[in-house]
Amino acid sequence: MLEGFGWSLCVCMSLVGWGGGLARLVRLPRDLGSAGCLGVGLAVCYGGVVGFLGIAGPAATGGLVVLGLAVGAAQIRSLEFPAFAELLPEGWPARCVLGAIVLLAVLGVVGHVYYADYDVYDDYLAYLVYPQKLLTTGALGLEPFSERRLQTSLGGMYFLQSLVLVGAGFFYLHTIDPAFGLALTLLLLVAAMARQGVVLPWRLGVLLLALLLMPTILNLTAIVLPLALMLFVYLLVDGDPNFAAGSFTVGRIVAFSLVGAALVAIKSVYLPWIGFFLAFVYGRRIVLDGFAERSWREPAAVMTLTALLLLPWMLVSLRDVGTALFPVLGMGFHASRYGIYPTTWELAPASDYLGALLRTGKIIFLQSLLAWLIFVFGGRARGWAATMTGLGFLVASLVLALVVAVGSGVAVHFPRYAYPGVGAALLVAAYRAAIAASLPARLRAARRRAAAVAMAGFAAAGAGYHGLIQYYGHAVTNLGMAVLGPAYRPAMLAFIVSHDGGAERRAIARMQQAVPAGATILERLDYPFLMDFRRNTVFVADYPATTSLPPGMPAFQGPEKLAAYLLGVSIRYVAYAYADQARFPDWEKSLYNTGDRWIDFDTKLAFDFQHNLAALMQTRRLIYKDDERVVIDLAEPR
Repeated sequence: MLEGFGWSLCVCMSLVGWGGGLARLVRLPRDLGSAGCLGVGLAVCYGGVVGFLGIAGPAATGGLVVLGLAVGAAQIRSLEFPAFAELLPEGWPARCVLGAIVLLAVLGVVGHVYYADYDVYDDYLAYLVYPQKLLTTGALGLEPFSERRLQTSLGGMYFLQSLVLVGAGFFYLHTIDPAFGLALTLLLLVAAMARQGVVLPWRLGVLLLALLLMPTILNLTAIVLPLALMLFVYLLVDGDPNFAAGSFTVGRIVAFSLVGAALVAIKSVYLPWIGFFLAFVYGRRIVLDGFAERSWREPAAVMTLTALLLLPWMLVSLRDVGTALFPVLGMGFHASRYGIYPTTWELAPASDYLGALLRTGKIIFLQSLLAWLIFVFGGRARGWAATMTGLGFLVASLVLALVVAVGSGVAVHFPRYAYPGVGAALLVAAYRAAIAASLPARLRAARRRAAAVAMAGFAAAGAGYHGLIQYYGHAVTNLGMAVLGPAYRPAMLAFIVSHDGGAERRAIARMQQAVPAGATILERLDYPFLMDFRRNTVFVADYPATTSLPPGMPAFQGPEKLAAYLLGVSIRYVAYAYADQARFPDWEKSLYNTGDRWIDFDTKLAFDFQHNLAALMQTRRLIYKDDERVVIDLAEPR
């Protein structure tokens, strides 16, 4: 347990070390938050190269961590550490607030390093597999049957998780997000407010708001780390909002390119946010300079370098899922390409979908409105250029929310997907209000404004109370499990994979041994992340038939059509956890009506696939069968 926590800390320190070295080289801010964000960008772009080359194994990942620690140690004196002594207030009320901030920060970071369990429907079936496969084989590999692999990420998040996995195991994968993401957010705010001379009460208020705006952590995808990266980009611009039109600064080019590429590689839905915000910032400079040729140099350099840094990840995606960037550059292996998967608007009328968005997204709409109210009434700080930068940031966050709402088609998860942009917008608005209220001429008149901003901030946090309760509730549970051990909660994954000397892992190994080494396996298992990905090529079927190799996996056409298709694409063996239907059983009524037509349709496809496998178990040779799992040889009839 201590080894896992220790290695996770080493990974975070390594990323800060790499970022600090880069910041010193190109003259960027060297506070711990900024260094950590730069380190994340550098690691993600490095991951794209080694992943494309197929060498992202233990040597490449562990070596990156060890070298990062050495780099950090070599230039530790040049890093800017937070002056926490400045946050110690006078008077017990203020000290109680500080105590609450410290308690929430420790819980919010340390309590999310170790997770005793993960989401059954997302993590078990897919997200725990990808970093394992990357680490054991050196590449993410061809994945034509996994919807999550196609739609969620180019692979940047899986590489960051593999840095943790190489030394700590898969129960520590949340170290990157949300734990490290929240730590970076707090460190960025502490350093920025110190630089701007924000008075102590406002510093405490902004930090408390950051800790109260926590989202629901549903699965292993990124949600808090992107917020920190967005905040870093804003603070870098805001630190010098009046930089001359046509100026050419290597540091800004490197920072924007690295972090922009990392955002897109971590989750491609953030492309519109980074694209719009930088277009807004540079567009204003170009207009001010009368569209002179010199004004285009820096944005052109940022675009070019970002594209080059993203290129390895895009080539990996093109090789593995059939498109360089879903859905912007093609649909890849998605079933809609074969005309057998309806669009969001074909699944339900636009009025139904918009109604679902209004129901599920009311929190996001309210928080967006409150961010704008804080921005407008919080006071103007440091001139027109800084105001325009803040305005561009809030508009970019709205653009992200609109893209998620219209483009994703997932109404039920709209609040989570839009959270990083809206949460960052609230923090930026509060940060600007804090700067304005700290100006000497306004200190006396700041009380009413402080009260209004505080009310708006607490209203924003209160609107997302479910995420707040879940986030810190999980932190307490995680720490309890870390102290008491897996036996404290037998239903959790930590106990399932460790009890009886690792019986589940041995059972998966026995099942896999029945398949010839080197053969391809299409799996629909309960714990696919326990497989040996070096022994066999393993294809994940997380939402079967939603993505597949041409001409498309048949759905609702019976088991024989499915068997003929799989044999036609050179898949002979199918591993299936038939006893519990791969933890996705058709007797679980909550899976039928989620309130989202897109997810409900995917569920129907999954049930059809599982019913076909059950039928094929009766007509094909079973080369392995125990009380829970089976391997079907599609080429051999009974």
